[in-house]
Amino acid sequence: MPAEWCEIHHVDEHARGGPTHTSNGVPLCWHHHRTLDEDIWHIRIRNGTPEIRGPGWWDPYAKWRDPHLGYQAADEALNTERERAPAWNIW
Repeated sequence: MPAEWCEIHHVDEHARGGPTHTSNGVPLCWHHHRTLDEDIWHIRIRNGTPEIRGPGWWDPYAKWRDPHLGYQAADEALNTERERAPAWNIW
């Protein structure tokens, strides 16, 4: 998404004392910025790099992931994890 269409999200909320600094901000589209308030997607910054954790329908493993991978790379990682998962739910 072009930068001019993005909103800046404070990872540590400014209203709760988070700094207003580039090290605490990530660009998000309007839709994903709003879903953070609904506790669907989660964002953190670890060692200066943003990481996301998606909803259970997208990632049942609830792992923190690199948002720069893109959907295809994330789907491939999830498929690999599903293949390695125990076969306890096979009918």
